[in-house]
Amino acid sequence: MKAIIIALFLGLATFSCKTNKQNTATSTMDNGLIKDCPEELISNQMPTLDKSKRNSKYYIYKGERKEINEFDSVWVNKNCKVKVTVVQ
Repeated sequence: MKAIIIALFLGLATFSCKTNKQNTATSTMDNGLIKDCPEELISNQMPTLDKSKRNSKYYIYKGERKEINEFDSVWVNKNCKVKVTVVQ
């Protein structure tokens, strides 16, 4: 009986380790840049009164706003089809 419990425990531990590796491999970071596909690119083209240019484009990644410079742009352009939403 102890052997069965130990075997089940080891199997569960092995399975959970493989699951964690798969989840962390989804978004790799190289030099601090994200190599994963963002969900959406937001292009803000709303008119503003102030003359200063602010960041008018950003990504939505895992439900959160992320700046474009946080991503490896070459990798994203090569590997992803990103939905673009224009805000006017």
